[in-house]
Amino acid sequence: MLRKLRGNANGFCPSISAPPEVARHWLPSGDEKAIRVLVTDAQSSEKYLQGIASLARRARFLAQKQGRLQPTFQDVAAAL
Repeated sequence: MLRKLRGNANGFCPSISAPPEVARHWLPSGDEKAIRVLVTDAQSSEKYLQGIASLARRARFLAQKQGRLQPTFQDVAAAL
């Protein structure tokens, strides 16, 4: 469950760092492998919450381009 959130990163910045929960918020259909990729990539960024949001949006875009509603791990990996 997401903890209290306040401004930043498209309106979300947890008061206590919780990257997997934030990743699951942005990519609720993501499997564990996809969530791990989102978190790992985002943690290497100075603005990791924005990184999660951007990567999840790109993965959803790639899935929709292929005619799918839900992104897969391959979409997340391709979004990197």
